[in-house]
Amino acid sequence: MRTSVILITVLITLAILINPALGLQSLDKVVLSETGLVNRSGIPIGANVNVNQQVLVSSKITNMQDTTQDFIYIVQIKNENDIVVKIGWITGNLTKQQKFVPAVSWVPKTQGTFTVEIYVWDGLDQKKHNYEALTDVVRFSVISS
Repeated sequence: MRTSVILITVLITLAILINPALGLQSLDKVVLSETGLVNRSGIPIGANVNVNQQVLVSSKITNMQDTTQDFIYIVQIKNENDIVVKIGWITGNLTKQQKFVPAVSWVPKTQGTFTVEIYVWDGLDQKKHNYEALTDVVRFSVISS
């Protein structure tokens, strides 16, 4: 019995050394950076916008693995009463070490302070995915006037 446990431990360790992606925790597989609002040309516009101004919630996501990673990039926007006023997403896959800049469009219809939440999960197909977070949630505020 003890020999089996040692053998399994050695095999898992070797698998991680041969394929480092196996050893990554889910939150280490993808990096989310450069989050914020941009215009249609991709130029950052800060956190103050006008009512009826189209903006894009943008981020850079980077696959840190040497394998392909499915993902869903989810943007949720809440008003001051914590009511969701926008939810949008983009799905796809990232090849090994690939960087990608997804952006979800939003047009604020009222004045106020909004909270933007960005999630990156492994996908929504229950046959293929574990509904696993690939990054921590990122939150920032936007003021519409």
